[in-house]
Amino acid sequence: MLTGNGRVGYDKSSYDEFMAGFEPLVALDVAEAAAFMLSQKDRVSIKALDVVPTAQRSLQVFDREWNSRDEGRKEEKMG
Repeated sequence: MLTGNGRVGYDKSSYDEFMAGFEPLVALDVAEAAAFMLSQKDRVSIKALDVVPTAQRSLQVFDREWNSRDEGRKEEKMG
């Protein structure tokens, strides 16, 4: 079930359907992005850092086939 704000509630089957084909970020992904930001030289000031999965095109748009297309690109580069 979707809640009033468009997010998936606590129904596991709705959550699984919503997440199908989408690989969410893990804590290490966010930590590495923060470490990158903090490791810049003093003359560099990063004012904002948006960390989202590559397949997330915007807050509302998810490219659920990105992972499968990316696998094909990886194979082309290796081959």
